[in-house]
Amino acid sequence: MVWNFQGSASKAKLAALKDIIRTYKPSVFALVETHMGGEHANKVQKIVGYDSHARVDAVGFRGGIWVYWKSDLVNITPVTKHPQYITMEIARNSETPWFFTAVYASPGPQNRKELWSELENFARQNNHPWMVAGDFNETRNLSERHGGDANMARRCDLFNNWIENCELVELEFSGAAHTWSRGNSIETRQSARLDRALDKGTIDLEAKLRRELDEILEREEILLYQKSRVDFIRDGDRNTSYFHVSTLVRRWRNRISSLKNSDGVWVEDKEELKSLVVDFYKKLYTQEGDYDVNAEIPYDLFSELSGDDFRWLTRPYTEAEIESVVHNMGALKADFKPCFITKTGRWCVSRSVRR
Repeated sequence: MVWNFQGSASKAKLAALKDIIRTYKPSVFALVETHMGGEHANKVQKIVGYDSHARVDAVGFRGGIWVYWKSDLVNITPVTKHPQYITMEIARNSETPWFFTAVYASPGPQNRKELWSELENFARQNNHPWMVAGDFNETRNLSERHGGDANMARRCDLFNNWIENCELVELEFSGAAHTWSRGNSIETRQSARLDRALDKGTIDLEAKLRRELDEILEREEILLYQKSRVDFIRDGDRNTSYFHVSTLVRRWRNRISSLKNSDGVWVEDKEELKSLVVDFYKKLYTQEGDYDVNAEIPYDLFSELSGDDFRWLTRPYTEAEIESVVHNMGALKADFKPCFITKTGRWCVSRSVRR
């Protein structure tokens, strides 16, 4: 949790802080623009009940960043402390450690330029997930600001270029469009969205999710393409809706919703359809009455065997033939004469002979 505290001496703000912590129970929270020194930071630590903290104190009544955490929940190692930011490494149990930077950017453009340069250098050297959150005292476009000078568009471009160079992605948010305001009348009122959270880990996650989505879409396309049984793609790549409709149409055409029984009546009831199908196949594969198998055998496809050929084919094997097969298997080759059918309907037996 990161809160632009805008001064921490108020009892009302301290009471609100306790309520927020009691509701959301953050393991780590940061207060930026505290306007106070270390003594008050220790007092806040006792009030909220967190046993560890790191801070950069305000310079006069400007700035100040305090970060608190519970050491039994997270292991935090401060990496860099700067008047405009604190960077720390956060680890929880056996998870991969990541970096967190709490920011309160200076209202002065030259000081902010120094902040952008230092954080950009850290981004180049860092190979772990990184979140940057806090008050950047800058906007990304003119719609995030009400009022201001004509130089604001150029400042927005510089800020956007810095975010892109650091490979950061802005996280979604809910709440008021502008997080800072000043002035009590329409003529004097100014407002802007100065607070935001940026993540480097999100851009890697986005790339991973896009790869997974592409793979899933490709599998879906292939599956629907196969189901549709079409020979080519007519309407472009990944036309899954076309393949899906083709599959549904084929299923609809192949679906049997009714059958006609032996009385010529259409049957649509599921149970009656089951009985009708079962009875049909029982009757199909059940032999009824006298059935002459020989009547189905064609006799005019092959020439009739002569008596000598039939007797030669059906004669008993001689002992010499058996010995020849057993002792000379390598020299034997099977050669079968065609199988003929006699007038009596009996199939002839083929014999193996020496070539």
